[in-house]
Amino acid sequence: MKMNVFLPLLLAAAMHLAMGCDKPIKHYEALGCSPSCRRISKGCPASFTCPHLDNPAADKCYFLGKAYSPGDEVPFELLLDEETNGLCYDAASCLITYDTPNITIAMGSTGCNSIGQIPVFPLPVCVSQYKTDSCCPVKKVCDSDIADLATCTLAGQDYKEGEKMPVPGNPCKKCICTPGFDETQIDGNPNCFERKCLHEVSDGQPAYYGAIPVYRTNECCPVTWRMPKPTDRVVKGRPYCSADATMICKYGNLTLDAGDSLEPFSENGKMYDCKCAVPPLMHCIET
Repeated sequence: MKMNVFLPLLLAAAMHLAMGCDKPIKHYEALGCSPSCRRISKGCPASFTCPHLDNPAADKCYFLGKAYSPGDEVPFELLLDEETNGLCYDAASCLITYDTPNITIAMGSTGCNSIGQIPVFPLPVCVSQYKTDSCCPVKKVCDSDIADLATCTLAGQDYKEGEKMPVPGNPCKKCICTPGFDETQIDGNPNCFERKCLHEVSDGQPAYYGAIPVYRTNECCPVTWRMPKPTDRVVKGRPYCSADATMICKYGNLTLDAGDSLEPFSENGKMYDCKCAVPPLMHCIET
């Protein structure tokens, strides 16, 4: 069977939604879905519109909801500026493979590693310098020059100027240490940014085959995707909106109203709680 993949090579950048939502919706960003104007608890969109998921073309690749033909390259400005699976990429193209039942992503190689450089011993002590729009460090400051860098403090942890700082309580947000950084002013800070979760680069395109994202608590992006199983059973919940056709999730042969869930189940020694919280896709939490 012929399948299409994106082949990312080095660095990437993509648009993001700042919803302030308490439910995992990063997969919708990656799929290029459109949020509804209605909001539910804590600023979450009531649902998303993802028309390209309904009838995806078998001879196309998809990136941020747009279809690409084999051989097409993804525009550079749409690629990630944040790392995916520890790597950075600066190119992606739609290719055909013959060895997988699903569309997957052929990863690039070393990302930010300095290929071909001869190591100097003893190795210098260095601090990598980042910018909000760069996945790879733009430079390094080493040895005695480190003393000239400003120091930032975030949640009791000290960082040097140019370093990336994770924001406690928000696994999707990071800040860059800059002179005068104020940890009480995270929102609206131009040196803070949201992480991107483009699974079309790292995980392939499972949503187009009926899979739903699986998240872990305190992690930003889906850790895997789950296909429907015959043993799945629906537990009815309190519906958010009655008689609303946009407030349903379809999962295999099941149709769930917003607020419904699957019976909790165990797989590979872990428990999963899967809900129809923000249609049209369900999501699972792995514990």
